[in-house]
Order: sequence, then C-alpha cells, then structure tokens
Amino acid sequence: MPDSNATDPTPADPLALRTPWSAGAATVFGIIAIVLSLSVASIAQPIHAGLGEWIGRGRSAPGENAGLVANTMLTLIAMQAMMAGAAWWGAGRYGGDRHRVLSLDKGLSLATFLWGLAGMIALLGPYNLLIYTLFPSHFAADLRPMWELARSSVNWLVGLAVIVGAPLAEELLFRGFLLPALTKTRRGFWGAAVGTTLGWTALHFYSLAGLIEVFMIGIYFAWLVRRHETLWLPMALHALYNGLQFAVLAAWPT
Repeated sequence: MPDSNATDPTPADPLALRTPWSAGAATVFGIIAIVLSLSVASIAQPIHAGLGEWIGRGRSAPGENAGLVANTMLTLIAMQAMMAGAAWWGAGRYGGDRHRVLSLDKGLSLATFLWGLAGMIALLGPYNLLIYTLFPSHFAADLRPMWELARSSVNWLVGLAVIVGAPLAEELLFRGFLLPALTKTRRGFWGAAVGTTLGWTALHFYSLAGLIEVFMIGIYFAWLVRRHETLWLPMALHALYNGLQFAVLAAWPT
C-alpha cells in the first residue's frame, strides 16, 4: 500500500521522500521478494543441475566437482536475478520513478567514489588487522570457502555471481528499495540503517567476526546512500570489495 501522512512521522527526510511505500508494506514486500527468490531457485534446481553438469564437463581439477560448483553458482545467480527484479518492479508499483525510488537517478563522480573507498579502507582495514591478529583461525575459516571457489576451474561463473550479481541484487533490495521506506518510521534513518543491515547480514554465513564486518559495511553503505544520494556508490564499492577479495584469493598460493 502507498504511504500516508498518518504513518509517516518523518516526511521531511530526503531519503524517505524518494519512495511512495510505507515502512510496513515495504518490509512485507522485501520478505516476499527473498522467499520468492529462494523458491524460484529451488524449483529450477533440476535445470541448474543439468546446465551445471554441462558447463563443468571435462573441467574438473583433481579433487574438484566443477559441475557441482557451476550448479551452485547458477542457483545463486537465479536468486540474485529474482531479487533484483523484485526490487525494480516494487520501486515502480505505486507510480514512483524507479530510478528516483532506488537512488539511481544521480550519477557517480570519481571524486565521490574515491572518498567512499577511502572511508571503507579506514573502517575495515584496522578491523581486519585486529581480527587477523587475535583470531587468525576465524579469519582463515571465513575466507576458505571463497578461496576454494575462486580457484575453481569454473571461477568465471563464481566471479559473475560474486562481483556482479551480489552487489546488484543486494544493494537494490536492501539499500535501494527498503532503506528509504524504513526511514519513515519513528526511528528514522539510523533505525532503518540498522534494520536493513541486520536483514542483509542474515544472508551471509560467516563467523561472528565476519558477520560483524558485514554489519559494519552495511551501516557504512547505508550512510553513503543518504550522504551522497546515489546507490551507485555502494554498488561500486560492494563490487570492488568482492572483486578484490576474489582476485587475491584466486592468485594466492596454496
């Protein structure tokens, strides 16, 4: 349902004014979008399995099942496509301009990108150094699954899901679609930032230290959307973060 003044305690917030959705309706829609994404990927599993086996045929390195890896990545890409499509459809559901609702109506300058990158390095650099120093086993455990995928013989498919699919789908749904609507509650922007980031963090499977890092990134990305009024910035930083991690792990000696 579209928003009304009776359920919009902070109508003057520039981010909240971008969307016609109320916080409650957007939350329900977001949950439905995630459930649909999981359901579509599950229903299409036989197709993914066959295509994955075809892609991985004859490619498996010793000890690797390339077909299984390809199947898993195709399932993930199907989920990401459904999630991104749901966010795009929902943004225009009540006559809103999709580019404006999703904060895609403003471009991204190089200076803004570099400032955003510097902030991400300043935030995550010390934290990762601390975790690597105090809990090296947790640090390694979080990286090991991606290390194995990055060194797979079908790692190009892994890269497509991790570097393109994840930033696109996750940013569109959580910080593009949900964040502006949840900003309309009495908790305002920071309540919306925490709520959407908790939902986003729940999609990841890491140690506690890894989940804290994901949460930190999510709060930072939410702040960037509000500060610079563009989703292109967190999408670009998200893709760069995943891409650099993927490239380093793909080239890292055993």
